[in-house]
Amino acid sequence: MDFFYLLHTCLKRCQVIIFIRIFRIKEISEQDDTEKLDGQNITEDIFKRSVRPIKVSNSTCQIALNAMISAVKTPLGKFSFTSNIMDNRTFNTTEDETLYKILMDGKHSIVGAWEGEMIRDNFLIDIPKSRGIDRG
Repeated sequence: MDFFYLLHTCLKRCQVIIFIRIFRIKEISEQDDTEKLDGQNITEDIFKRSVRPIKVSNSTCQIALNAMISAVKTPLGKFSFTSNIMDNRTFNTTEDETLYKILMDGKHSIVGAWEGEMIRDNFLIDIPKSRGIDRG
């Protein structure tokens, strides 16, 4: 099945399009008159990239993200990383790790150290202090 036909069919069936997210289709299976797509967010493409050790002392989250980007062994292409967290923290790794592990795998990760949340928006990965607005 042609990808553009599939995309057109999916968009025609939607009542309201709030936002568009890019996914990489991993598997297509056809059953009777339906089709099932298994896919992953496009950011999954970079999470297995290898990153050399990084050292960030008493710095903001954006500086840590920049250090991580500089230490990635292969180019990240269109992907970009941002953060509005201005708290200073120290973050160090001692061996090569995957980008996923450095970015968001538990307390000893960039997201964990700066106590932020991750938002994936196609080729942008943003780490704000919190998602949305606290109204309560």
